[in-house]
Amino acid sequence: LLLPAVEGWFAIGNTDLTGVKSVNIVTGWEDAPHAGLDFEVRLDAPDVKLLGKGSMPVPHKGQPMGIAHVSMEPTKDDHLHKLYFIYKSKNQEAILAAVSMVQFGSGLKD
Repeated sequence: LLLPAVEGWFAIGNTDLTGVKSVNIVTGWEDAPHAGLDFEVRLDAPDVKLLGKGSMPVPHKGQPMGIAHVSMEPTKDDHLHKLYFIYKSKNQEAILAAVSMVQFGSGLKD
């Protein structure tokens, strides 16, 4: 999943959030970007309930990937949800990167 602009969002649908307390967003690139990325995770729409925030720091030259860790507010309603991942470049510069994995965790640092 390419992140084609300075900011935007992507979504993952039909997600069971039972026991989920965090998410790691793994990004990769050919050339390390000159800025970090801020992420927000929102429930069911890009402008509704905020579940958590996290950041990927500016990578070092030659670093092939980065990870943003987001601690999330638990959702305990036993429904499937659509999660929106809002991203924004920290220096308002477009970043040529791709999301390679979204990993859900049941602990604070999973």
